[in-house]
Amino acid sequence: MSTTDLEYLRLSKPKKILHRLGQSLTNLPKKIGNGFASLGSNIVSVFKKLGGVLADIVSTFVHGDWKTKLSYPIMGFGSFA
Repeated sequence: MSTTDLEYLRLSKPKKILHRLGQSLTNLPKKIGNGFASLGSNIVSVFKKLGGVLADIVSTFVHGDWKTKLSYPIMGFGSFA
């Protein structure tokens, strides 16, 4: 049941609270569905960013000199060299 603004303003404070609670419960399934829908796009976004970082790491390894390549398996070797 939908109430107009005027009907809502005429409600007592406890009835307003109950009305808002009822509206929240009515909209809950829709909000949960929207949350799951946005979850998929957020996961895709994270994997895209992770792919970009991994591409940079591979590019650095491929185009780096011997010190850079040796610092991948031996951590800190680039600092010593």
